[in-house]
Amino acid sequence: MMMTHKHPSFRCAQHLIVHQLSGLTGRALRRLVCDIVHSAQAQDVINALIQHQAAAQCQSLMRHVMALADNPAVTQITESDSVVHGLRAMAIIARQTVWIAQHGASIVAWCEPNYPALLTEIPQPPAFLYLRGNASLVHCPQIAMVGARKATSIGLKTAYELASGLAQTGVIVSSGLALGVDGRCHLGALDQQRPTLAVLGTGIDMVYPKRHAALTQRIIDNGLLVSELPLGSAPLAHHFPMRNRLLSGLSLGVVVVEANEKSGSLITARCALEQGREVFAVPGSIHNPMTSGCHHLIKEGATLVQRADDVMLSLTDLGLFQWLSEHVQNECDDDGDAVDEHDVCERVWHAIQDHGSSFDAIVSQCADLSMEVIRATLIELECQTRVSCTLGQYMKH
Repeated sequence: MMMTHKHPSFRCAQHLIVHQLSGLTGRALRRLVCDIVHSAQAQDVINALIQHQAAAQCQSLMRHVMALADNPAVTQITESDSVVHGLRAMAIIARQTVWIAQHGASIVAWCEPNYPALLTEIPQPPAFLYLRGNASLVHCPQIAMVGARKATSIGLKTAYELASGLAQTGVIVSSGLALGVDGRCHLGALDQQRPTLAVLGTGIDMVYPKRHAALTQRIIDNGLLVSELPLGSAPLAHHFPMRNRLLSGLSLGVVVVEANEKSGSLITARCALEQGREVFAVPGSIHNPMTSGCHHLIKEGATLVQRADDVMLSLTDLGLFQWLSEHVQNECDDDGDAVDEHDVCERVWHAIQDHGSSFDAIVSQCADLSMEVIRATLIELECQTRVSCTLGQYMKH
């Protein structure tokens, strides 16, 4: 049966054709997307492609894709078969359409309502995003974390602990899925039973690096993979600056953990500054060359951070606490009524002993509240100067 324009695979195939066969990039590609993203008929897509000087073979491509994308046999089409029948491009697009449907993935065009709002603020936003996992996470407040691939043991420990602390506040920890700091950041969030977002320098159907195969699957199951690159895109050198730009563009701020002065992490920091995002850096020993890049960023005005609360307190002016307050207000009690934010603050404040309390002790005193709500409330109390935290101990003022 021919798919209609309302069928999800139609929209998917339409985006694949425009992205991979139009021959356009940048502003011209985004203009084309706007011209056709709401088209009701396949022929509208083809006409728009032709009008933008796309390949003539697109004339019948959408019709063939729509006929075959629901047919499992399309996965058996070989390159030689498609060449013989002059349908190589159709076979590729159809196979990708099937793959996306089978793996719960999706494609979002930049002028569609479900395109992340923060990304529209950056210069030259990607025309398409490929998503695999929980697609709603792309709209949640994110803190990006980056650092050295060959990090020291202290750097890896710091990255893990910072990511764990940030994840407990309710924000999404994002990173680039690279070896070293990136991987530890993803694990820090996942081990707290919190989702994490990985921005890739490959297609979302690729696993890179191979050593992160198990971690990649955990992220698919409990987070989100994001890429602006088409399916099948290999880990080429020029893809990673694109990944860094996308990573910072999706985030409220970027935390750099261990980076020398030639590290690719500084590219992400520079992108963040150009995009109007906050930049944070973790200091280290002056004798450790792996921290020279972080020290350079601090000299240039990056915020020095040692723990997750340092990051959160610095983001109060960026609207993050408004989201966290709404999250607290949406917490429901057993009767289904929203918990009053003031009541939550008072409960958490009274849970702190006069001689001080650890985070775990406070959680045990507020067992019916989630850890992320307690963490967000403690940060709010710190903003009100009613609470301070020193060496992991919260003290009342």
